Amino acid sequence: ADNSYIDDNNSYMFYSASSGTKTQNNNIIINDKSQMFWPLDKFAISTTDLDRLTKYEIDIIKNEAYARHGYIFVNEQWQEFFDEFDWYEKDSSFTEDRFSKLERQNLDTIILYQREKGWI
Repeated sequence: ADNSYIDDNNSYMFYSASSGTKTQNNNIIINDKSQMFWPLDKFAISTTDLDRLTKYEIDIIKNEAYARHGYIFVNEQWQEFFDEFDWYEKDSSFTEDRFSKLERQNLDTIILYQREKGWI
């Protein structure tokens, strides 16, 4: 992993070694259209990390991994959500092959966590 990454708490909305959740009543305030949520491509996410997040925040983080690679959402709510961000570019040629090994591992961790909670 690239350990040179420094989180300035501005580029990622939820990623922090210590902070808790960032939503209120399942709403997020987007102040910066370039903002992302969690660097699944840079660091492993743990169940301890997931325990600090809400169900909605975990959904955002999981879907962000897809959005970053240009996935076009079938779910209109997620499509409208990611359309708000200037980094999101739809790509009709998206495949899951674009995920790095770390991203795949993180998505597996999230999906397993969501299954254990009975959310999916």
